[in-house]
Amino acid sequence: RCELGFLIRKLELAMETEAAAEELVRKTVVLIPGAHHLLKMKGISYRTVAGFFAIVGDLKKRFSNAAQLVKLAGLNIIAQSSGSHRGESRISKRGCPELRTALYRVLTALLENTPAFKPLREHFMKRTDNPLKAIQANVALCTKLLRIFYALVVHDEDFDEKKMLGDIKRMDNAKVSSAAVEAGKLTNQLDRILYGAKGKEITSEVIGNIQEISKALKGLVAAAERGSMKEAVPGAATAADIG
Repeated sequence: RCELGFLIRKLELAMETEAAAEELVRKTVVLIPGAHHLLKMKGISYRTVAGFFAIVGDLKKRFSNAAQLVKLAGLNIIAQSSGSHRGESRISKRGCPELRTALYRVLTALLENTPAFKPLREHFMKRTDNPLKAIQANVALCTKLLRIFYALVVHDEDFDEKKMLGDIKRMDNAKVSSAAVEAGKLTNQLDRILYGAKGKEITSEVIGNIQEISKALKGLVAAAERGSMKEAVPGAATAADIG
């Protein structure tokens, strides 16, 4: 009975100590410039914010842009290549592993509590052009999350879910713009072929080239409607594009 009572008292003291530590964390975190913007995001706890700033320090002084923060986490993309061989790109993992682990945990909470993150994850995985696997989509979201954290703190603003969801439309519009650029290149190529054939007999080779360009142009139009560049112009999208 004495031993049981001792263990119970020890547990109570531990719980009291933890509660006191939690209160101290709360009081300290709110003093960090920009921390209140992160705390307003559903799923972000005081401990999460405290751990984040403990790793990254003063964002405004240490980092001149969000890309540097992404590099610290080891989430920057590097190409795997050897000579003329080009393999699939991957994240460097050269940064802080503790930051990456913390981001993955935060992402899990955000996917459950913040509605804006689920549609973006689905977009990464289901888009026609270069769809990502589940793990790749999570990496892309972690990178996105770091950029969001940087923007909220540096620009002193709150998280805007509508703005984040608008990013999906902007990405699709960018693909349509790329399709238009490629269509312009093909049109110029067709003009050169026709100009070169002016006043000459049009050979079967020229006709074949024109047919190929015409087919490619039709593909670009269809791709623009679907928001996909990969189908229309092979090689236009890279496997490294994860956000």
